[in-house]
Amino acid sequence: MKWQERDDTGCLYQVEISSTEVKKSTTTNNNSTPRVPLVDLFAKVFLPAGYPDTVTPGQYQIFNALQAFCNSLASLLSSRAVLEGFGVGDANASATNALLITVLQDVFSRLTTIISAYFVGTSLVPESKTYRLLADILNDAATILDTLTPHVPTFRVPMLCLSASLRSLCGIAAGGSKAAIAVHFARNGDLGDLNAKDASKETVLGLAGMLIGTWVIPQITTPTATYTLLAILVSTHILLNYVGIRGLALRTLNRQRATRLWDGFITSGHKIVHSPEDISSVENLFYWHEDRVIFAVNGIPDRRALNITHEEKYLLCVDHTDTVHIVLKEGHGPVDHLKAWVHASGGELDHFESFIEALEKKGWVVGEGGLVTRLPRRVVVDGNHKKEE
Repeated sequence: MKWQERDDTGCLYQVEISSTEVKKSTTTNNNSTPRVPLVDLFAKVFLPAGYPDTVTPGQYQIFNALQAFCNSLASLLSSRAVLEGFGVGDANASATNALLITVLQDVFSRLTTIISAYFVGTSLVPESKTYRLLADILNDAATILDTLTPHVPTFRVPMLCLSASLRSLCGIAAGGSKAAIAVHFARNGDLGDLNAKDASKETVLGLAGMLIGTWVIPQITTPTATYTLLAILVSTHILLNYVGIRGLALRTLNRQRATRLWDGFITSGHKIVHSPEDISSVENLFYWHEDRVIFAVNGIPDRRALNITHEEKYLLCVDHTDTVHIVLKEGHGPVDHLKAWVHASGGELDHFESFIEALEKKGWVVGEGGLVTRLPRRVVVDGNHKKEE
């Protein structure tokens, strides 16, 4: 008996099984690139198992790793500035004062983490691209504030506290959004392995940035040189993140993608649904939509209802400002959210089923909800009575 098997590095083997032994030999291919043991080792250490078959195609991870290098260099500049502000090298500086400032920073950081997690926690996954870019903007803003502190001694403590809060916001935004992005890339593989290998790549490049910084930073001795280098690093950092996130074609639906997809479907005469790549090229990273349609979080508004049917898993109600409130019934799901959003936005539902089929054919994941960014109030319909939960 003969067959071929492929290992997680892509190497193809010819296997022969007889009644007495099993023989395994490497299959040669004149068109294949020669395998280098060192390259194989690096692939196993830094790439997910089964790469590239287990990972969604895309260049985001490359840009994400490069931005870690820039951020590492910029962090050295800000760390040096903070130490100067604490009085390193000054005989009159007090270690106790530095400790108290550090404690105050930690207090602001922890309070910001708690408050921001409450307000934006449910929006991180649906708007992952926005929050991923916002996280790096906040981090760079904190880096700039830290670098400025030695030159603004009067406001040094407030600026350090503000930078600590900005870094906490960065941690919340980056943590939630990176989790959603990781799920996107872990197509058929191990999500934990992908995250671990991604962290390994960032660690290596961050370490490289620190090593290079130990030679570069001592050469930067004037404020002009410091801020020039900082401007270059911050600009490059933001640019790399923007390019990487712009090319990220997520397959899940949020409010902006759902609206663009439905509009394109209607405009084409119910024939065309755009692919994730098409939508990614035109969607806005910072999308401020009008709140004419919202999911009800405070129960049923005391105004008229647009639809009262037992078949659908939602109710549409209009308040005194003509805002349409989507009230979800018990047992609702992601498809119900999309249907309610289309209905509330004025769309006709005659072609909704064909719209869902076209979305799935194009690779969109309609079974994962991303339209509801806050926990909505549900209603339980029992005959002619409605009960809120």
